[in-house]
Amino acid sequence: MHPIKTFTDAEQAVQTFPGTFCSAEGDAGALKVLRPAFESIGAKVFDIVPEMKPIYHAGGVFACNYLVALIEAALRAHERAGIPRAVSLSALEPMVRETVDAIFEQGPAKALTGPISRGDTATVKRQFARVREWDANLGELYRGLGLLAVALAEADGRLEARRSADLRAALSGK
Repeated sequence: MHPIKTFTDAEQAVQTFPGTFCSAEGDAGALKVLRPAFESIGAKVFDIVPEMKPIYHAGGVFACNYLVALIEAALRAHERAGIPRAVSLSALEPMVRETVDAIFEQGPAKALTGPISRGDTATVKRQFARVREWDANLGELYRGLGLLAVALAEADGRLEARRSADLRAALSGK
């Protein structure tokens, strides 16, 4: 049983456990016991293929652990731009909460905003170059996430092929 839940505070996790989605995989006999036990405490249980467990877990890492790392990247960028960390954290909070709400209300493609969603290649090129100069690792993060954002904007029908190609080229450093 693998709960899809953050456990930063064990007491809070226990109190908010009902309704938690949990994946199930493994020994059939054990699952016959565990599935009803978890469902009795409010879990919503679904099956996963054991061979896909690393990919499944990576999905949780992307959604939770790497969200934390992305906020840290944003704080570092703001610090580099001269904004105190505490001010940045407070300033980013409303935007991040609104974005998370939009993702779950409208889906990721519709929630996408910013220069890639507008097809603003010049801004993307400028930001990528400056971030890459400042921190090569964060530059690679910007590039990789930018390419994913281009795909989201395409899926939503916001970008025509030429703009998508221009954005991909900008994110390749050309």
